[in-house]
Amino acid sequence: NITNVTNDITNVTVIEPTPPDNQQDSSCEGCGGADPLAQTFKVSPNNASGGNGLFVTSIDVYFQAKDLTLPVTMELRNVVSGFPGPKILPFGRVVKLPADVNISDTAATATTYTFPSPVYVEAETEYCIVAICNTENHKVWISRMGETEIGGTRQVQDQPHLGVLFKGHN
Repeated sequence: NITNVTNDITNVTVIEPTPPDNQQDSSCEGCGGADPLAQTFKVSPNNASGGNGLFVTSIDVYFQAKDLTLPVTMELRNVVSGFPGPKILPFGRVVKLPADVNISDTAATATTYTFPSPVYVEAETEYCIVAICNTENHKVWISRMGETEIGGTRQVQDQPHLGVLFKGHN
């Protein structure tokens, strides 16, 4: 879930390093050279309920706009040297058609990506959530430090979770 949302919108279209040929994920051949949006995260041992990890069942994303025909793919991936990696975790991919993407001008309505089976992530290991589409028409809400939340008066003063947002420059 995104807990702090500001007036910033970004295209879902991050400079992602090209993995070596032997690590290339062939499942992204149909991405059409997409420039995905990615958010890294790490599960702390405290959040793993005393275990070695936890299961991710779904991800909520807040869209401001969507394309009328092209879908948005959400993936859970590994992270390599601090950058989104090429390996998709088992059961870590969900595709939503535009009819299933909720949009909101106030970031009030989430689009929930539910994985076909719970995806296991280990504590103290970095992963990323990657949104991929082949158009610039899909736009998601993001928050930035120091800016005011959309529709509110609170300022985003601290990062609710550790991680890095990778987004394209286009």
